Amino acid sequence: MEPCRPRLACAALLLAVLVSACREESTADGPRFEPLDAAVEDARPILADAALPPEDAEVVPFFDGPPAPPSQDAEVIDDAAVVDDVGPAPDAAPDLRDPLCTAPVPERTPDSLVWDGDCGERGSVRSIRNPTCRTYREPPTEFPGLDVTLDAVVVIAVFGNDLVVMDAEGEAFNGIWVFNRGGTDVSMVRPGTLVRVEGEFIRFFELDEIVAPRNGIEVIGQGVAPTPLLLSDPASVADGGPLARALESRLVTIEHVQVLSTAPDCPADFGNFIVSGNLWVTPEAEFDYAATRSDVLRRLTGVLSVSFDHRKILPRGDEDLDAVACLGVPDKCEEAECPVAEDAEESGALVITEIQNNPSGNDGSREFVELHNPGREALDVDGWRVQDCGGNAAMLTGRINPGQTWVLAASLDERENGEVPADLEMGDLFLPNGFGSVLIFDARGALVDQVRYAPDDPFPRRDAGKSLELGDLDDDNRLGESWREARARYGEGGYGTPGSVP
Repeated sequence: MEPCRPRLACAALLLAVLVSACREESTADGPRFEPLDAAVEDARPILADAALPPEDAEVVPFFDGPPAPPSQDAEVIDDAAVVDDVGPAPDAAPDLRDPLCTAPVPERTPDSLVWDGDCGERGSVRSIRNPTCRTYREPPTEFPGLDVTLDAVVVIAVFGNDLVVMDAEGEAFNGIWVFNRGGTDVSMVRPGTLVRVEGEFIRFFELDEIVAPRNGIEVIGQGVAPTPLLLSDPASVADGGPLARALESRLVTIEHVQVLSTAPDCPADFGNFIVSGNLWVTPEAEFDYAATRSDVLRRLTGVLSVSFDHRKILPRGDEDLDAVACLGVPDKCEEAECPVAEDAEESGALVITEIQNNPSGNDGSREFVELHNPGREALDVDGWRVQDCGGNAAMLTGRINPGQTWVLAASLDERENGEVPADLEMGDLFLPNGFGSVLIFDARGALVDQVRYAPDDPFPRRDAGKSLELGDLDDDNRLGESWREARARYGEGGYGTPGSVP
């Protein structure tokens, strides 16, 4: 580190630090929490007549965290080494960041909810989710679940083929995820749609959900989308937060939070980032917004959920994020770097021909990858591995004959894997529902084949349960246009042709 020059510039810098340290921080006016009208008795007339929420909410700028104090290890400048006659001090570089990026932090006020004994009517979400109700039954963590019916609930979000619904009244335990296992057509459903839901109530990896069979979702009518709850403190719904379970599957808005990390799941890379209060954010689709550390979100809206042991907020689209770029950078995760480039040379001795990354039912036991030997000689694959870019791998062993196809599945038991005729287990190989990767390396570590798939263009956009199939063995499987959505049903796991190539 070079000594600070000239001495006048050092004094000015010290004065600026002292002034910054003495700046008085502004505080918020108190809790910002706006529940829906708890006096509503019938959802349908309210939904039909409700006015749209106001859009002129006051903005209070801030960033999360005061300026970092000077380092204790900072270099001590030797006055004798300072040269006085070096000309005038250069002007300070202008700060090009938005004022929101450097504004002081307001005080967070804890949010509070009332739910003791708020059980709603029979057929409401609260009647099955509120643990303070005498009719409450702890949901099983596997099938069979508890048979339930929701008489008239309103849709707050549509994620692919699944819905998130809520009662039109109540403060807590009134939202739930609906896993559309039966593939009921929900193309006409949107936030505000009133539906009737029948299915099995289970707790899947800590998420309460209703698994709906075919025709288990019935549209009753259309209304106005509910207004999200406005929370003051994101920590209240983050991991270990006091309201995390009560507001699970609820649409909320949190104002003025800062991006703290953009690589929380390193060495994997699923697009997650963390904001103030250590709340994870998981985009459920490809967004235009790419988070960088220190960005300020004026407004963050989404559905509260849980996956991979973390409480998260799921924005529904770019419209749920009002971000201010603060000239930060994404956190670098060296371990997440793919070991090869997308256009790296491949031997092609073994070809990836089908990927089931989003099966019907339990993803953890029903995913699979299909591999095909297109050559004229048998392949000894001892020591070969199939992996993703994050290094999660499945090891191969044995011989694959010419023209033979192998299926790597999460389970070899067809009762568990959705009726997939599997040859080997997938090991730690992970297949995200959105963007993912499958790479094959031989025993020497040379690249054999790879596919970097996506949930939509240039890859086909698929409904849940439908695999990616290579259209023709002569097609380049690195190209999204070479793949198609599966049409033939193979079993409970969904649609595809595991064990059979085009």
